[in-house]
Amino acid sequence: MKKVKILVAALVVLSLNGCSDFLSETPDNRTQLDSPEKISELLVNAYVGRTYMGFTESMTDNFVDSRRVDMTKLDNSKYYKFEDNSLIEFDSPAWYWETCYSAIAHSNQALEAIDKLGNPESLAPQRGEALITRAYSHFMLVNIFSQAYDPNTAQSDLGVPYVKDVEKNLIVNYERLSVEAVYDLIEADIQEGLGLIQDKYKKKGFHFNRAAAKALAVKFYSAKADWDKVLEYSNDLGDTPTKLRNVTALNALGLGIPEMGQRWASGSEDNNLLVVAGNSSLGPTLGTGRFGITSDMQQFFDGPDSNPFGKRWQYSGFWIRYSGAGVLVPAKFYTYMVFEGGNTTSGIPYVATVVLSNDEMYLSRIEATIMQGDLDKAARMIAHFAKDKTEGFVTSDLNKVTKAKILSSVTSAVEYEPFFALTGDQQKFFKYVAEIRRRAFVGEGTRWFDIKRFNLEVRHKLLVENQEIVLEKKDNRKAIQVPAQVSQYGVVPNPR
Repeated sequence: MKKVKILVAALVVLSLNGCSDFLSETPDNRTQLDSPEKISELLVNAYVGRTYMGFTESMTDNFVDSRRVDMTKLDNSKYYKFEDNSLIEFDSPAWYWETCYSAIAHSNQALEAIDKLGNPESLAPQRGEALITRAYSHFMLVNIFSQAYDPNTAQSDLGVPYVKDVEKNLIVNYERLSVEAVYDLIEADIQEGLGLIQDKYKKKGFHFNRAAAKALAVKFYSAKADWDKVLEYSNDLGDTPTKLRNVTALNALGLGIPEMGQRWASGSEDNNLLVVAGNSSLGPTLGTGRFGITSDMQQFFDGPDSNPFGKRWQYSGFWIRYSGAGVLVPAKFYTYMVFEGGNTTSGIPYVATVVLSNDEMYLSRIEATIMQGDLDKAARMIAHFAKDKTEGFVTSDLNKVTKAKILSSVTSAVEYEPFFALTGDQQKFFKYVAEIRRRAFVGEGTRWFDIKRFNLEVRHKLLVENQEIVLEKKDNRKAIQVPAQVSQYGVVPNPR
């Protein structure tokens, strides 16, 4: 382990910005977290309030060169070239790191308050929420700023600081733990939190309830390839769930682009288990640079490739192009402004994003079914996932999706090399599911995590310069560099 110093201002002090009113009071008043209501109010700020999609999506094979050199942007170019970005700006790694530790600080403050009150049964739901939010923040940090979990290297791979206490001093000595140690602590928080958390919020979707907490558990155990646990925690969803995203029904509403974005990330959508409003300009971040999703890539995503019925996906109505831009953005990210006053037109942009969903959990359940060796069942589940996301789907199409058809549609999957062993047929099924996930979550940064866990190579071409930049299967740059403003106070940077 390496002892490092972290400036608390980078982890905690900045996190106090934007807290609820009672946290803006004097320090003496601020410590009086003496009721479930006050602790619940504090936990509003225990959710990661910024986005990671802008930089993770840009580094995937979803992005290509539009040739629009007039649209060149520094951040967009750096991510596309797999270069470290030390800038503190909207939708940057530093931006996301800060908000994760801000959320963790609030989780810890709630846990400390509950302990001081004697940890009564009446505060069990709040304790569960605090533990689960702390687990989620650390899980996202370690999966972004460290290498993907691999039991063969997790003991030596650099993880992140796991903060469990409320800090009282400006400078605190931390350990940048190993990936394995961070995962162990995340698992402990998830397991304890799952036993306590309740469905106590009237407005679903914006706080962890039991369904969202189980979705986090599925996400965690998928990363560890603990397939029995994946099946256990996705069992409520089942093998033929009704609460997946119905893109066909959404298209049928005839919504405009802004309304589509609002509906996509609505807490009322059955698919959406946890929606977080982040201080972000995600749409312009993804859609106003030289590198992004071109019209050719749009056709790749919407076309019949990797559709089990051989038909086009229903996502074709979900694309927008910002004025003058050469790339497109899926219409999932509605930006709303929080204005600075009643008589001003300036404000702070926010975007609501879906960070946990039934769709994601179900795809993990399919992977676990593949690992059980039941490929016939996995084929049926793939068809079930796709049916309400496919143009011209009819019920009789379900009978056309078989194990043999899926295997024949994947010519080779040798590039998929996770740490866990796969047969040749399982390898092809995993690639097929990954390509479905790639389309279902395009723009949401999810592909980056598959690139890491499957040890995929990414080749980014600079068409104007006639260059190619390669991110190798095993590449130090897959662990995004920790923010410069933190590493200058002693946090060990990732190797390069």
